[in-house]
Amino acid sequence: MQTLAMPFVVMYDRGEEGVAQDYAEAVRWYQLAAAQGHAVAQFNLGVMFERGVGVAQDNAEAFKWFKLAAENRNADAQYKLGEMFRYGKGVNKNNKEAKNGMNLQRHRGMNALSTSWARYLREG
Repeated sequence: MQTLAMPFVVMYDRGEEGVAQDYAEAVRWYQLAAAQGHAVAQFNLGVMFERGVGVAQDNAEAFKWFKLAAENRNADAQYKLGEMFRYGKGVNKNNKEAKNGMNLQRHRGMNALSTSWARYLREG
């Protein structure tokens, strides 16, 4: 889904097209796009909350955005959900959910799992 907000957010997030980099403004534009169901914007909001870029660091809020993006079939978000469940970041640690997230991500086109994740999926 293409939204009007996405071209603007990239300018603020990366500091492109003569626009000064402004992470707080990027968050605002990502939120506008995310509210329209844009999975990439939802994923990027998750990253910003996870890292505390333009917003206060908040793993629970990051998890919320990754979950929305994953529900919109964003493979990167599915990976991040698996990672958050694996390490208990913003959610209770849950190995079964971690594996489910990683398996969904892999089946939706991202087959290049890292060696550590592949081992984790095999061995738990």
